[in-house]
Amino acid sequence: MDRGMSVVVMVMVMAAVEVMVPVAAQAAPQASPSPSIQPVTCSLPSTLMISTNYCNSYDEQGMGTQTKSCQGFLTMAEASPSVDCCRGLNSVAYNRTACICKLTFYPPASNNASRQLDLPRLCGVQTDLCAQCPIFLTSISNANGTNTPPVSNAPYSEGQSTASTVGAISLAVVFGLLLLGGIVFGVLFLIKKHKAKNNPPENFEAPPPGGAF
Repeated sequence: MDRGMSVVVMVMVMAAVEVMVPVAAQAAPQASPSPSIQPVTCSLPSTLMISTNYCNSYDEQGMGTQTKSCQGFLTMAEASPSVDCCRGLNSVAYNRTACICKLTFYPPASNNASRQLDLPRLCGVQTDLCAQCPIFLTSISNANGTNTPPVSNAPYSEGQSTASTVGAISLAVVFGLLLLGGIVFGVLFLIKKHKAKNNPPENFEAPPPGGAF
């Protein structure tokens, strides 16, 4: 009988594991299709530039590191931007929109201008560059001019998505463990009850008054 109960325990544990797996899978948010991103069709005057108040040399250096993998596409060496390229481009667009404006509208001579304009669309950058970038402009003769900084409206935030995914999966795992613990407790209770039924306590007979002779 003990062997039969062990089989029951194993079956119930396997059932709990099967419940945990789909719950965890459903907890992880599914990637939703990106909204249609329009190509950059505007241009900025060549007599103006992006103010260094919003994209200085330090910012450009950081952008160059994050978008280094985009060079293959921008110099015609690759047919499409890589995943690393788009990840870096979105990060810069979220944190330093002015630098993406400079890269897009005032690219280095080594970059293909058409591909530079198409890169934000291919990487899913949702910031409206045609609306945002003119705010960062200043005249070339007044490179240190001041402008009113815009409020970034880029909804890209990889950290928040990761945190949400981890939290959902953690809750699913905790739920599965609680379910598994409940099943094990129930099985142990049934085993104890079964043993008590098969091995009833012996009746104790008190000795007659005066002791046994």
